Amino acid sequence: MREISGKDLLIRDLKKKLRKLEIENGELRAEIGSIRKERDYIQYCLDETRKSFSYRLGYLITTIPRKLRKPGK
Repeated sequence: MREISGKDLLIRDLKKKLRKLEIENGELRAEIGSIRKERDYIQYCLDETRKSFSYRLGYLITTIPRKLRKPGK
């Protein structure tokens, strides 16, 4: 039977921690990917809203009241 030294135990413990961190890293990367997809979709929706006729019409109609409400401009 082989005797396990303190150095071997430390190395084994560090390898376990490294594997755990690699798994967590992969999970975080996946989560970042899904958040980026959601951000891109929200940006797409906002862009499409701003291109719409009803948004532009509403923006045009409220231009004068917005100008009157802002003093000094």
